[in-house]
Amino acid sequence: MVAGTTTTLGVAFTRPDWKALLVRGLAAAAIGIAVMVWPDITLKVLVILVGVWALADGIGLLAAAIRAPSGAAKGLFGLLGVLALIAAFFCIFRPGVAASTVIWVIGFWLLIRGIFEVFAAFGGSLGMSRWLAFLSAAVDLALGILFVTHPDKTATGLSWLFGLFILMGGALLVWLALVARKGPSDVVAGTVIEG
Repeated sequence: MVAGTTTTLGVAFTRPDWKALLVRGLAAAAIGIAVMVWPDITLKVLVILVGVWALADGIGLLAAAIRAPSGAAKGLFGLLGVLALIAAFFCIFRPGVAASTVIWVIGFWLLIRGIFEVFAAFGGSLGMSRWLAFLSAAVDLALGILFVTHPDKTATGLSWLFGLFILMGGALLVWLALVARKGPSDVVAGTVIEG
């Protein structure tokens, strides 16, 4: 590269279009607020989209079962295809049940993991301090109990938390847009970037 030249990509990162950043930030903030205001709808839409993916996957797996050369491969692809279609059916036509079931399974996984962490804390070589192992176990057990006993509320809470992250990302983009609007010297820690 010739001295004094800048790549287009370099300019894009060092001199961002503040208006585009502002639009992206405001859009993300609006979406984040919408997800937080309507977490149940957001969750259902997400589950339905996963159902559409499972439907396509199930059809593909059944097609692979038909084309498979051996009986074992036919059986495996066929079984996986049928399971994917069952999952798709529940996700598309019963998204609330599907979301609750996934949260419930995650809850049991956290409970089992927490129990094993308690035993590991009493064991020999942990690779971490005993109190960290107990803390990790306590968090997993608490979340596992919450997920298993209240899957619907947990799913709604996770959806709300996802919306909060989107909102925070949008706020960060708006802030970056305002900083970029002042000029490149404010974007890169006080140094002026010559193009």
